[in-house]
Order: sequence, then structure tokens, then C-alpha cells
Amino acid sequence: MFTAASGTGKSTHTRMWRQHFGGRAVMVNDDKPILRIKDDGIYVCGTPWCGKHGLQTNVEVPVQGICILRRGEENMIRKISAIDGYPDLYKQTYRPGEKDKMLKTLSMIKQMAERLPLYEMHCTISEEAAVMAWERMKP
Repeated sequence: MFTAASGTGKSTHTRMWRQHFGGRAVMVNDDKPILRIKDDGIYVCGTPWCGKHGLQTNVEVPVQGICILRRGEENMIRKISAIDGYPDLYKQTYRPGEKDKMLKTLSMIKQMAERLPLYEMHCTISEEAAVMAWERMKP
């Protein structure tokens, strides 16, 4: 799963995945997926709120890791700690106004950061970036 601030290039990067990997790269949701935490893992689900590109699939699949995407002059990816990834996960998560719901949201972010491999990736707009990401993050 990729996350980043608006305008960073998530849609562009995932387009490179679909171009390079064809049908093996399925877009679950291009804008607002739902995450479910279960005993056996964390899952991402497609939703009808899929942004300006209209890319979504009505599926629920296990999340294998989260990659925080950044623009770069060259392609580079590295594994990061839960502490390093938490601020970016927080920024990209819906934050409810009610205190009890916010506490649940913070708990969910913490669980994701602790249970999933986290990566930080600086990349160019190229298929080489998609291949590098796959090679470095594949289970």
C-alpha cells in the first residue's frame, strides 16, 4: 500500500506498476480505501470513494506493507521503523472529531506501524521505480 501527501505522485507511481506488471497489479482504491484490522492481519478494502481517476476494485486483500512515497531525483527505498513512519501514517489517516473515535484511530495507526513493514521511497516517474519498489518490498 502506498501513502503520501496529495500531489506527490501516488497515482502516477501506481500507473507505472499497472503498465509494467499488467493484470498482476490491481488497484484496490486510488483515494480512500478502508483498512480493517483482524487477528490474522491488516486488510485494505475497495470503496466507491476512489478519487478523480475512478480506480477501485471491490475486494479485500491483506496488506503486506506500507510505503511512504516521496518525489526524488533518483530511485531509492529503505525500510523504516514504526516510530519513523508514524507521523506520515497519522497525516494520511482520517481523523474524527470525537475523542473516543480519535483514540481508536490512534490505536489503529499504532497497530499498523507495529505490525506491518514500513518503507520510505524516493522515486522518479519511471517504470524502473515500480520495479525497484517491487524488488525491495516483495515478501
